[in-house]
Amino acid sequence: MKILVANIAAAEDGKEGGRFVREYLGPLTRRNMEAVGCGFKIVQSISQNGHVHPAFADCKYLPKLDPEGIYPALLRAQEESYDGAIIGCFGDPALGRAREALQLPVVGFGEAAMLAAMMMGRKFGIVAPADVLVESTIEQVASYGWDSRLVGVVATTELPPEQELALVDASNAIRHFQAAARELVRRGADVVIPGCGLLSIALRLAPGVEHLWPDGVREIDGVPVVDVLGASVGMLHTLIRETEHRKGKKSIVSIVHDSDSLWLF
Repeated sequence: MKILVANIAAAEDGKEGGRFVREYLGPLTRRNMEAVGCGFKIVQSISQNGHVHPAFADCKYLPKLDPEGIYPALLRAQEESYDGAIIGCFGDPALGRAREALQLPVVGFGEAAMLAAMMMGRKFGIVAPADVLVESTIEQVASYGWDSRLVGVVATTELPPEQELALVDASNAIRHFQAAARELVRRGADVVIPGCGLLSIALRLAPGVEHLWPDGVREIDGVPVVDVLGASVGMLHTLIRETEHRKGKKSIVSIVHDSDSLWLF
């Protein structure tokens, strides 16, 4: 099976941002997802053109986002007979449009993480990557009809430029996440979600501090932390199998190692 991960991040290949994607974001994304064991061949799309987002304007490598590029990437994946796709952004841009217009099974980081959280506990809280994203995240939860299960959204106090470097050394990201997560636990959360794919990777893999966190950050004071990328892959696998079952196909799952699984366009 071959799936696309359509990242919202934008970075020009051959420049600092592109090198950061190829050396850190791309490989760690694939490693995080492959840990689920679904056997997907994972191809990642990164737009080379985007707009500076105010929440990440000070970032050195990934200040630009390209939400408009998500749907064309999903459409291209359908045209090229991919088995499914994941929207690599917690805000799930283009998810509704894709499900209305495409036959390709598609999941988004945000929806998948929240569904996982609601199966793991009664109430969940979300740690957002910036203050400016708190209200939009609350609105996103409400749009899915799950606001009664949300105890709140708290922004990490880690600065955006430091959040990029969490893919090299996650120690600072973990410390800031712990503080925000404990506030959510005090409010009644029995599950905590990292509201950002990059933050989730840093927690799940603990790059640079694997000796301290050999299994990643899976709980805070006994409260589970959702693996956003893992939840997305697992749910996509289920959707693909159900789609193939309806079409009368048999699922063939194999592990494919592909050194050129990062697609910049």
